[in-house]
Amino acid sequence: MSFDNPDFIVKRYKDKKTGKVQRILRRYKGNDSVVVVPDGVEEISDYCFADDVEPNTVITKIIIPDSVVHISENAFAWCKTLKEIKFPNKLEEFFIYFNHCPALEELTVPDSVRKITNIHCNKTLKKINVGENITEVALTMFKKHQASSITPWS
Repeated sequence: MSFDNPDFIVKRYKDKKTGKVQRILRRYKGNDSVVVVPDGVEEISDYCFADDVEPNTVITKIIIPDSVVHISENAFAWCKTLKEIKFPNKLEEFFIYFNHCPALEELTVPDSVRKITNIHCNKTLKKINVGENITEVALTMFKKHQASSITPWS
């Protein structure tokens, strides 16, 4: 695995419990409209792709490899042109905010997810597709008067 692409800031740290070296994607600095997160990254941090100081108006699609097992809740905030996210097939819990993502209209939660702890959506997200393995939906926030739906897919 090589993490020498200057568009990605990847931090390595050693897990104190397991002793395993983990890789967390701290920031994407590139200008591509389609971003492919490097394989081997296990976690994506908050405000990785944009923030309120530097909103992203270029990214339309983010592809996340199966090595990612955790995505921080504000990882995609301020991605103003983001339309599609391909999530990894190893996520088991989904707790993500899509604040300031006005181009995101539909979301597909991977079949591996068993529990949706929280999805905080902006008013443009109209449809959420979920797999048949969902066993719990704890809290999902939609703006008042938003015509949204959660639809099982198979």
